[in-house]
Amino acid sequence: MQKFLIALTTTVFLLGIYAWSAADRPTEAPEATESEPVVEGFRVIETMNSGGYSYIKYRGNGQEGWLATGEMVVNEGDQIEFQGGMEMRDFHSRSLNRSFAAIQFVDGVEVTNAGSPKTIIETAHAAQQAAAAPSLPSSPGLGDIAPLDSGMTVATVLGGYPEHAGQSASLRARVMKVSENVMGKNWVTLQDGSGDSPDIKLIATTLETVSPGDTVVVEGVIANDVSLGYGYEYKVLLEEAHFIPES
Repeated sequence: MQKFLIALTTTVFLLGIYAWSAADRPTEAPEATESEPVVEGFRVIETMNSGGYSYIKYRGNGQEGWLATGEMVVNEGDQIEFQGGMEMRDFHSRSLNRSFAAIQFVDGVEVTNAGSPKTIIETAHAAQQAAAAPSLPSSPGLGDIAPLDSGMTVATVLGGYPEHAGQSASLRARVMKVSENVMGKNWVTLQDGSGDSPDIKLIATTLETVSPGDTVVVEGVIANDVSLGYGYEYKVLLEEAHFIPES
């Protein structure tokens, strides 16, 4: 029996952490990972898509509940397995205008009866839509983005750990990913071509809205050793961020 795994792109949630409805997902807290075991043997009894994500009600093994993951092809009656993630209680989805007493945000869902003709056709259609979607912004190379006169870069912010905790920082960078409304904030992944892997990305939290591909000047406060629970931990975050788009 053919299987396919659909995983989240980017989260969060979160981060994700991580954006649900580009505005709902608390996970994509961004750039964080989970390691719980795959849960098997559930049947889909209700499903709906909204804002780029799938909300799935499942039943099996004496359990019943809701989960959410990146938008995928899944139908009522499908058998599924899913990767354990983070449970949120009293969660309200703005895109659905619906509240859930409890919902689990998971890293991926696998439909184990994927060999049915209906699923194969719908999967091909979903792949065509994904291929037509805009591509993600390319990562800047060294020297592609000129630093501010202050000289601050992603590398200097990350490299200043932990002496810079609580200090203000300003830098110019490219927006690589945005996870919206994660724990009441937007989580923005920034790169400017500085740093050595894996320390090439800086996460900023904000109430403002920017778009992937934008080049921005960002101002914020450096926070170190931020723990959100559920295994989501950040060595450095740029909090209370304010953005000035340049392109």
